[in-house]
Amino acid sequence: MYASVWRRVFAIAQVLGEPEPRDHPRWPWTIAIETLLVVPVLDAAPPIEAIGVAARSMSQQSHISIRREHYERAVEAIASIAA
Repeated sequence: MYASVWRRVFAIAQVLGEPEPRDHPRWPWTIAIETLLVVPVLDAAPPIEAIGVAARSMSQQSHISIRREHYERAVEAIASIAA
């Protein structure tokens, strides 16, 4: 999971189901997740560049697709802080 203002990766989560509509004008969809790893203090979370993703690729995006290597780097970086 990515905190855009801070440009930091702060959690790893697993999707538990399919997207479901909800009655909200800005965020009309929701999805159940299970958080697997979380950095307890956002300022301590690794920057997005630590997982090999350029911060500019995140601008104006609600989400991006990442490759396996980015996921593995994120798990390693977050686990080293969350543990």
